[in-house]
Amino acid sequence: MVVLLLSLVSACTTGTADPAASEAAAVDTVPVIPGVTEAAPVPSPSAVATVAPPVPRPRAGDHILVDLEGRVTNRDAADVVVRTERGVELDRYRLAGAIEVHAEPGGRWALVDGLEGKWAVLDGVSGTLTLLPFQGQAPQGAPGIQGPVAWWNDRERPWLSRLDGSDPIDLAERLGEAVQVQSVTADGSHALATGSRTYIIDTVSGDSRAIEQTSFVSLAPDGRVLAVTPGAGSALLTVEDVDGGGRRELALLARPGHPIPLADGRVLVAGQSSAIVGDDGTQTAVPPILGVESAPIVSSGGRVVVVPTAEGLTLVDLAEGTVSVIADTVGHTPPMGGGRWLWSVSADPSAPGALVIDTETATVVPLLPDTPTSEIGSVTLDGSLAAVLTGPGGSDAVILGVDGGTQPVVGDARVVDVALHPLGTFSAAALVVDTTRLLLVREGPDQEAQIDTGRSPVWLRTTE
Repeated sequence: MVVLLLSLVSACTTGTADPAASEAAAVDTVPVIPGVTEAAPVPSPSAVATVAPPVPRPRAGDHILVDLEGRVTNRDAADVVVRTERGVELDRYRLAGAIEVHAEPGGRWALVDGLEGKWAVLDGVSGTLTLLPFQGQAPQGAPGIQGPVAWWNDRERPWLSRLDGSDPIDLAERLGEAVQVQSVTADGSHALATGSRTYIIDTVSGDSRAIEQTSFVSLAPDGRVLAVTPGAGSALLTVEDVDGGGRRELALLARPGHPIPLADGRVLVAGQSSAIVGDDGTQTAVPPILGVESAPIVSSGGRVVVVPTAEGLTLVDLAEGTVSVIADTVGHTPPMGGGRWLWSVSADPSAPGALVIDTETATVVPLLPDTPTSEIGSVTLDGSLAAVLTGPGGSDAVILGVDGGTQPVVGDARVVDVALHPLGTFSAAALVVDTTRLLLVREGPDQEAQIDTGRSPVWLRTTE
């Protein structure tokens, strides 16, 4: 594998939350990454003399804040900055052209879009920043990230890459067609992608196998491959390993449907004749689930499945065997959250509102009934807090609690982005104040750090 390791700069800081006074100061004191931009002047003796003792590195279980800094008008002076939970600078890297940082909630890795075909990976555990060695045309647009795997569903040239090693995989070249990655196993070893056929892909080697003559295929987090094949007046549900071995017929269904793997090993088949199928093939009928539009969300506790459909968000209560469409959720965002609570908002300002789903009780609580919403900025790991962008074009933001409590992110400023600490103890909001960019790291109403030119914040974990 060929990777370019980016040089670390300014590992020591003054111990305050003041990043860089100006762009000119940043150019004078921050060395540039070899192979990316030209060498910068060496810091002057006076500048070196003012450096305070090193800031203590994060402890096990702590998280770090990663953001971009530098004047937006000068992309050659863009820095990727690593900070403590309270906003104190730890590390700084120069990455010319950096425009946005992407990360999985509570994840270990961050991807930095560097324009002009440059994508960099920052590892929250090792603290290193490396460039991904794309061969040929690099991907564009926001990536999907799950564990150690990232993918770009570009219509012409999709890519898949491991973030912990291995060269990126040009899926169109490898498979002979542009495919879309749909899901990844929990350990990141395999991915499912669809095109004219369905493929199971080894994310390390790029080796793949095609699954044909099926209507619907799902890849379970544990690596089971579920497939529904239509027949004469019925459909066959099969299960097999990711390598194609161990294939067995699980059940003969009345009609085809989408197989949704459940946490306890059962399968929910969503369609005109929906059913819950046990590992022994027994079937329990449930009401129809029609018009599936995107990937269902299975709650961590295993009781609830939320299926985005043409009729709105459909709530399946596996404990009661009931299916219900949540009222007024056509056009709502797919639910977010990985713990007890799942969040969704209306992406259409003409139909305002947010909602939270309690997956332990299978109940829905509507919120912000009169407030235009645009998207969910982030959600804590347990789902108890969500940052929601509101107002025209998402110009404001509020932090919502499952108890209905509402807290404004900031006063008179245009909110661009909000990132909640995975445990909810901090928030980081990228703002525009009188055309000036600012990152606000807040622990409480009276405890905050303001970072000039800061933007695109994400939180990363520092443990394996």
